[in-house]
Amino acid sequence: MDVQMAVFHCADSFLKQLMVTKLSQCQYALPLLVPDPFTQEIEFPLWTFRQIYKSWKMKDTNNEIFSKIQPVWKAKTQMVFFFRFGSVSSSKSQLMNSLINDRHNTFFHRNCTGSSKTRLLMDGVVEIAWYCPSGKDTDKFTQCIAFCNLHGDAGDHEKQLQILTEMASINVVILPQLDQNDKSGEQIQELEIGQIYESCQSVNRNKEGLPLAAEMMISGFPLELMDGDAAHVPVVWVTAVLHELIQKLGDKRVFVLSGKSTMLNAMFGLQFARSFHAAELSGRSTRHQDNEIATFVVGLGNLTLINIFGENPSELQDILQIVVQAFMRMKKVNLSPSCVFVHQNVSDVTAGEKNMEGRRRLQHTLDEMTKLAAKDEGSPPMAPPNPSYCENIQELKTAFFSHASKSDGLELTHLKRRINDLWEALLNERFVFSFRNALEIATYRKLETEYSKTMLDIENKLYNNIENETINTVSEIDLQKNLNVKYEEVDKSIIFQKYCQGATSAAIFGEIICQKLKEPIQKSVYKDTARDLTNEIQTNCESLNGNRSKLEKHILKTLAEQEDFDKYVKYFNYPRDHLKSFIRDEVSKYITDEFEVSVRPKMKEKIELVQQKIMKAAQKATMTSGDVQTWLNNFTLQLSDVLIFSVKDLSGVSHEGVDDFKLLEDVISKLLGSVSYEIQHKFSTETFPENLEQTDRPDEILIDHLCQCCWVQCPFCAATCTNTIENHTGDHSVPFHRVDGLTGSCYDETEEYRKAGNIYAEWSITPDFSELPYWKWFVYRFQEDLEKYFEKTFHMWDEISYDWSRYSKEQAIESLDEYI
Repeated sequence: MDVQMAVFHCADSFLKQLMVTKLSQCQYALPLLVPDPFTQEIEFPLWTFRQIYKSWKMKDTNNEIFSKIQPVWKAKTQMVFFFRFGSVSSSKSQLMNSLINDRHNTFFHRNCTGSSKTRLLMDGVVEIAWYCPSGKDTDKFTQCIAFCNLHGDAGDHEKQLQILTEMASINVVILPQLDQNDKSGEQIQELEIGQIYESCQSVNRNKEGLPLAAEMMISGFPLELMDGDAAHVPVVWVTAVLHELIQKLGDKRVFVLSGKSTMLNAMFGLQFARSFHAAELSGRSTRHQDNEIATFVVGLGNLTLINIFGENPSELQDILQIVVQAFMRMKKVNLSPSCVFVHQNVSDVTAGEKNMEGRRRLQHTLDEMTKLAAKDEGSPPMAPPNPSYCENIQELKTAFFSHASKSDGLELTHLKRRINDLWEALLNERFVFSFRNALEIATYRKLETEYSKTMLDIENKLYNNIENETINTVSEIDLQKNLNVKYEEVDKSIIFQKYCQGATSAAIFGEIICQKLKEPIQKSVYKDTARDLTNEIQTNCESLNGNRSKLEKHILKTLAEQEDFDKYVKYFNYPRDHLKSFIRDEVSKYITDEFEVSVRPKMKEKIELVQQKIMKAAQKATMTSGDVQTWLNNFTLQLSDVLIFSVKDLSGVSHEGVDDFKLLEDVISKLLGSVSYEIQHKFSTETFPENLEQTDRPDEILIDHLCQCCWVQCPFCAATCTNTIENHTGDHSVPFHRVDGLTGSCYDETEEYRKAGNIYAEWSITPDFSELPYWKWFVYRFQEDLEKYFEKTFHMWDEISYDWSRYSKEQAIESLDEYI
C-alpha cells in the first residue's frame, strides 16, 4: 500500500484519476482523504472519482425491485466511519471486509499477502468503499452505504477524525483493552462511550470504566446524556455512572439547569463542547429528533433556558407545542418544568419593545395550544409559561440563582430515576414527535375520528340493506362513492383549518416584515430629511450661506457679543475646532427653531413617500406568480434603490404556510401605518441627530464643505490663511492681518522676515493700511487677560490704549461688515 500511495503522490491529476478508476473496477477501496507526506495538509481528491459509477437494487414499498445507477461523487448515501485508538489485536480493515464482501479484500489489511508491519505513507489516509445491495433477501443492508476507514491511530490524526465523525451517520470505534489509568479516556469521552459500555455489559464484560467516568464528572468533564445525532439515551450507561457518582459523593441534592452549551459555558465557566448540526450534514430529517430532544431537555431540568434568536419565535412555537403535547401524554413521569426565554441576535436597541410583543404573542400561542392539547388528552390546563427577558448573562445568572434558591431540587437517585422514566416515556410517545405542531395533531385526530365514524356508518347502512334484502352484493364502487362524499366534507373542514393556519402565518410574516422594515425606513427618512435640511440651512441661515470668510465674520461677531476670553483663546489656538463647534451650534439652533415649521413636515413627507414605494413593491410582487420566496425576492428587489433592505434581513424567519399574498399585502399595508406613526412619534430635536449616521448629519456635511481649505496661521498675528485649497502650492496669505500682541510674540520690526526661514519664509505679508477697529477693541477690552495669559506686558501701553480706548463693542462689530 505504501508503494500505491507513493505513486499516487507523484502522479499528476490524470494519472491519479486513472489509478482510482482502476481500483474501483477491481472492487478495492479508494483514497478519500490523503495527508501530504511533507506538510500534512489534507487533500480531498474528488476529481479522481468523476468516472466512477455505482449501481444497486432496492425494494420499494410494494416489495418490487428497482435499480439505481449514479456517479459516486454525487450519490447521497449513509456513511459508516471505522477508526481505532491505540493498538488493537484484531484487524479493523478485515472486520470491514466481512461486512462488505467476506470473499474479497476490499480494504487491504495486515493479513493480506504482501503486507508488512511497517507503514510509511498509509497512516492518516482515509479510504472509502461502497456496499451495493442486490435487492435479494440475503443482502446485509437494504440501501447503498459508504464505508470509510481511517488507517493508523485516530489519536494522531485529529483533523481526519473531526471531519469524518461529523459527516458520518454511524461512527464505529475499535478500542484496546482499557484500564482505569488509560490517558485516552479524554479523547473517547467525545464518542459513543455509552453505547460501548452497554455493548460490553451485554456480553457480561467488567465495569472498570465506571469509576473513571464518575471521577471525570467530579473533575468537571461533561457526561453525554443523549446522543443528539441519533436521539438516543444510553440509559444503562448513564444510570450506572450516576450510581457510581452516588457511591462516591452520597445522594446529594442537585438543581438541574438545562440550556445551550455556549450560554452555560459563559455563565459558569464550564467546558461543554459546541454543537454541530451533524444531522443536517448527513442529510437526515431533523423534525422528529428536534421534537424528541427538546422534550427530553425540558422534561429533565428544574429550569430550562430557551434561546429565541431574533424577533421570530414561530419555529420555537411549533417545537414547544409538541413538547407540551408530549408532557400531557406522559402521565407516569409527572413533570412540571419551568422555562426562561432568552432573546438573542436582536437587531437594535429597541429590542425590549419588539420582544414585549413577541413574548405576548408567544405566551398567547402556547396558552392556546396547551388548552388544545389538554382538551385532546382530557387533562386540565397547565399553568402558562412565564417568559422573562434578560439583557445579559450576569442578569440571567442572577435570575437563575434566585429561582434555584426557592427550589428543593432533586436528589441524585431521583434524577437517575427521572432520566430512565423520561426516556421510557419518550419511546412510548414517539407518535407525537412526527408532527410539526399541535394543529397538525388536532387535524390528524379529527381525521381519525371522522374515518372511524364514517366506516361505522357505512357498515350499519350496508348491514341494514343486506338484512332487508334491498341489495344482494356490495361493490367496491359503491363503497368508494360513500367514502368520497364523506371525504369531501372532511376535506372542506380541514382546508378551512389550513386556510386559518395560512392566514395566521401570513399575518405573523407580514408583522415580522414590517418590524424588519422599521429600521431601514427610519434610516432612509432621517437621511433624506437631513440632506434636504442641509440645503435649506445653506440658503436660509445667515452665518452659513456663504464662503469661509463670511463664516469667519460671523464667528468674530459672536465672540464679541459673548465677551468670553477663553473662547477667544480657543479660536486663536485651534481655529478649525472652533469653527466646527460654531457650525454645530448654528445647525442645532436652526433645527430647534425651525423644527415644527420645517423639519418635521419634511420628515412626514419623506415617510409618506417611502410608504407609497413599499406598497407599490408589495403590489408588484403579488402580481408575480410563484411561491412565498419568489414574492419575497421580488418585493426586496423593488426596494433595492429605496431602502437598505434585502432577503438576507429575513434569513432564518419561517414563512411556511404563507400562500395568500393578497392577505400578506393587506397586513403590510395596515401595519406600515403604525410603524410610520411610531417613527414620527419618536422624531424630535434630540432623536434626529442621534439616529443619523455621522456622514449624514447636516452639521458634518457643512463642516466638510467649509473646512476643506488651508488652516495655516500667520506666525505674527495668528490670522488663518484664506486659500481655499488645503496643502496648496505657493505662499500663505491673508487680506487683513490682525494687530500685534495676539500671539504673545516679541520681535523687532524688520522688513526681512522671510530670512528667518521655516514658516516665516512660507508667508507673503503685504503692507496693510486698514484701520480694522475690531482687534483694537479686543486688545483694549482684554488687555489684562492677555498679559496674564502670556505672562508678559504690552510695550508702550499708555500710548496704545489712549487711541484704542475710543472703540466700542458695537463699532468693532460694525467694522467687520466694512472690511470682510
